[in-house]
Amino acid sequence: MADLVINFLDVGQGDGTFIVCPTGEKILIDFGTVKNGAIAVPDAMTFLKTQFTGSKNLDLLVVTHADRDHYNRIEALFTELSLTVTEVWISGAVNDYYMNSFSTFLKKLGTKVKIFAKNYHTTKDFSTPEKTFGGVKFFILSVNLNYPNYSDPNPYSLVLMVTYKGVSCVLPGDATFDTENAIIKYFGAPKLQSTALKMGHHGSAVTSSGAPWIAAIKPKALFISADNRFNHPSCAVINQFTNIDTWEQHNYYCYNAGPPTPGYQVVPSTQAICTSMLDKDQGVQYALFVEPNGNMVIGSTNY
Repeated sequence: MADLVINFLDVGQGDGTFIVCPTGEKILIDFGTVKNGAIAVPDAMTFLKTQFTGSKNLDLLVVTHADRDHYNRIEALFTELSLTVTEVWISGAVNDYYMNSFSTFLKKLGTKVKIFAKNYHTTKDFSTPEKTFGGVKFFILSVNLNYPNYSDPNPYSLVLMVTYKGVSCVLPGDATFDTENAIIKYFGAPKLQSTALKMGHHGSAVTSSGAPWIAAIKPKALFISADNRFNHPSCAVINQFTNIDTWEQHNYYCYNAGPPTPGYQVVPSTQAICTSMLDKDQGVQYALFVEPNGNMVIGSTNY
């Protein structure tokens, strides 16, 4: 069995990541969808039910930002599984999460919701994690960039780096070019190189994954949560990640703006590019496993 498991859930056009630490702590980062939720979310729910057969407590809930495709299924998950939660982190303010009455749900959690200051980061030298569970360290690379100056919540995204036994994974929510550049300026590019990256903003080519960010992260594995909407994920931006390690065969759909004709296409790859899209409307749940010896394995949530 793996020591650390990071599950990249298929929720349709949305986002959801579920982490299980070596000492049993459970962390959920986003859980929402705006397309094909009826197809994908039941499988994700079935999987999550298997993770709470004993204790019904979630140790940490992180809502990266106030776009509904990152949070509109959380309350239903809590209700169906009768979950409790020890601590909640959000970007922005509680009242920003007005869709689906989620702000009311957050307020019922009372003091469990942690609000961060404008332009908040973990210490620049990574000496003090925001949270540690069984040796797994959680660092905040950015949250509330210039809050509340943007009309769009994406730049405020709470960007996490999770590290364990020499393996690191960056989870950026819908962080934009501005967020990425602010992180690079604060920490310096050499400190940001990571083993794995969840692609920002579902693989958008017009808002995220700028050249400096790609050059800084240099991931060995790339995970993408998207489902054929808003031209996500984009072949153009995926193709910029030329340093990704070779891996088992994966087929995925991505949007090609042309030539000759704009549209979605199947892309076979032997690189570690793992997207929830296997065809236009049905996906798969991938997981990153860190084994006791520190080796990284990519598999499914059925590992």
